Amino acid sequence: MVILSVSAANLADVPCEGTVARTQTLTAAELASFIMMAHRRTYAGSGRRVPEAHVQIHGLKEYHFADGPLDYRDSYGGSTFSGGITIVRFRNKPVWFMNYGGGMVGRLVDDRLSAEKTFAFLKETLLEGASDDFRPRGPAYRAPTLVQGTMAEYLCNWTGSVRHFSGMERILLDGVLAFTHTFFGGVYVRPGEEPTVR
Repeated sequence: MVILSVSAANLADVPCEGTVARTQTLTAAELASFIMMAHRRTYAGSGRRVPEAHVQIHGLKEYHFADGPLDYRDSYGGSTFSGGITIVRFRNKPVWFMNYGGGMVGRLVDDRLSAEKTFAFLKETLLEGASDDFRPRGPAYRAPTLVQGTMAEYLCNWTGSVRHFSGMERILLDGVLAFTHTFFGGVYVRPGEEPTVR
């Protein structure tokens, strides 16, 4: 068995080596760590989008991140109101998913300037306090922050764990609800099969 010796500060940058690369199963902690690393290196971290000719679901935008036997794909459609799915595969087998949807509310659906402020703030928030501890979206709360002349505030309520979760995130602009996203997901369960995530 290979044991990796790393500090908490550099854990996010450790590639999938050692036991993960050689086993046919994955611990929930290993899965959570990979998901958090992938979140930081795709949409939230302004990662490169997959070219349209290579997306797995035609017509959607997609982000991709892979590390060893783990593969993360986030596919979504829409802009100011959108929906999508994130799937993690281990050795080419789907093992985890998150569905999400929502967007700008009310008249703000057509307000490009408010949407730009909101999504810039959302990306910053998703990266804030990043660690390997699983959270499906951002932190529970981010205090009002000045974003392009507007006070933006983030709230996220969710329950569960990497295995099964659901929740909602909201963004307020100048104290008024501007954006909501609901999300749910977890580990795929296949009765009669040996679990891939233990």
